[in-house]
Amino acid sequence: PQIADGIPEHGTEDSPTVEREGGDQVSAHKVWNILGHEFSAIGQWASSIPHSQPVTEIPRLRVEVGGRICATAVAGFAAVREILTSYDGPSMRFSYKATEGQPWFITSAENSWSVSARGTEACLVESQAVLEMAWLPGVFFAPLLKVMVRRVIAQFFEDLKHYAQHDRPSSRKQRAQQKSSQ
Repeated sequence: PQIADGIPEHGTEDSPTVEREGGDQVSAHKVWNILGHEFSAIGQWASSIPHSQPVTEIPRLRVEVGGRICATAVAGFAAVREILTSYDGPSMRFSYKATEGQPWFITSAENSWSVSARGTEACLVESQAVLEMAWLPGVFFAPLLKVMVRRVIAQFFEDLKHYAQHDRPSSRKQRAQQKSSQ
């Protein structure tokens, strides 16, 4: 099942690929620091992640942590454990896979990220996610997932851009933090 209108999609019916890119008027090194070096701190700025913590008990790939656990505000997802599968600091690229916490009909979820400089104060951030779903009921959940994924991805890039440009979470993230503390 395809899961994201308006975003280039590739892959097979059982393994769609979702690609997304965003440009930021911020240096590539600053964005890489947020995404790569502070991989486990995504909960500090992403509104769909109320809390995150590092996974340190597994082998690390030239980075401080081997993965992260993300509590999510996305319906159907529990605390998702994501393990780094590749990490290349000099090239500003990394990949990870979800190993726990995704809905039962998602059999595999992987994501690859890269940050590329576009001059000294601009960059391009690219993400490519591959989801493998059980055919049943995946085919029925695909329309709902399509809407959810589009919204979460758009918010994620907005949150990242705001955090990188202003050194503080977006107003959406701040509202989410206030709700969770009540």
